[in-house]
Amino acid sequence: MPIPLTCPHCRRSLETLDEHAGRQVRCPGCGGVVEVPVFLPPGAAPAGPASAPSAVVVPPGPAWTGVVFHPREFFAARTGPGGLGRAFLFGTICLALGDLGPWGWQWLSGTDLVTQLQEVNDQLGQLYPQLGLPAPPRLPDSLLGTLRTATRPWVVVPVILVLAPLHLLTWAVLFHIGVWMAGGRGFENSLRISGYAWAAEVLHVLPFGVFCCCFWGVFKILIWLVAIRAMYYGALSLHRLSPSRALLAASFPLLAAGLLGVGCGCCIAVLFAPLVARAG
Repeated sequence: MPIPLTCPHCRRSLETLDEHAGRQVRCPGCGGVVEVPVFLPPGAAPAGPASAPSAVVVPPGPAWTGVVFHPREFFAARTGPGGLGRAFLFGTICLALGDLGPWGWQWLSGTDLVTQLQEVNDQLGQLYPQLGLPAPPRLPDSLLGTLRTATRPWVVVPVILVLAPLHLLTWAVLFHIGVWMAGGRGFENSLRISGYAWAAEVLHVLPFGVFCCCFWGVFKILIWLVAIRAMYYGALSLHRLSPSRALLAASFPLLAAGLLGVGCGCCIAVLFAPLVARAG
């Protein structure tokens, strides 16, 4: 039996199921939290669906579990205005922890990037002659020294803390381009969705990359899929896109990031090729 409610924030008439008695629901109009009474008030009659839209049940637990495990309900409960600063801070913290996790475990285990790069270069130097190929040039000591200095904790940690909000803003811009292509509007909603979508990035603090690089790669793909799933439901609820258009908007940042990564890799190869050739 529906329970009639009145939002104390915007005075809007609502209704919710009696199974939600004693819990909290969120007003779909203003986003405010409304307490559901345990018993139906005396003399109260169920409100009609035309005049009283259904309230949205607040997902249980913190924002992290809501985004990862209940993204549909999480974003449906945040259709009202506000909450931009909280979403931006949440996403920045998750991205910073996700970047610090793999680097921290590698640094503690002594397998830093420079050591791995040097080992790969030595292995290729032994493998190429066996295949009848000319041995690749050794990496210059000056380059290895520069990379080793750049991966020290006092350099990496401040850089990650500065780049985390820039990473989030870049992703939000790419996501909003996809939203705009799908017919949606409102960059504030795109930024809120992007901030919450990266909740699973916190799982990078687990030492998967130290034990198995292949498993870490699979784990990274799963995190990206969780983020795309969250952005899909965010586009459905906050931008009110159709399912097909929401999927297009959620997938666009991944495609754009892949193209940008390939372009950056080509530029780095072109810049370092003369340096490596001179050292050889």
